[in-house]
Amino acid sequence: MASLTIDNPVVKKHMEANKARVLRHRDMVGRPVIYIPAKNHNVNDRDIDDLTKFIVYCLVSGECIILLIESYSHDVIM
Repeated sequence: MASLTIDNPVVKKHMEANKARVLRHRDMVGRPVIYIPAKNHNVNDRDIDDLTKFIVYCLVSGECIILLIESYSHDVIM
């Protein structure tokens, strides 16, 4: 988990290919939304383990973004 950073080769590869991204907006419950454009995926050219790592990175990044926004909002209100 700790190796899943923006500098990880797997993460870089999928970020550059625009395989998925965390949207700024949240869903109605407040959860992060990950947009996965199907046109950027090829069923014949994929590594499920790499994609799983990338999606975990996206989910963790989305959660971090939410925590930062909530922390910032809390500081501004106080």
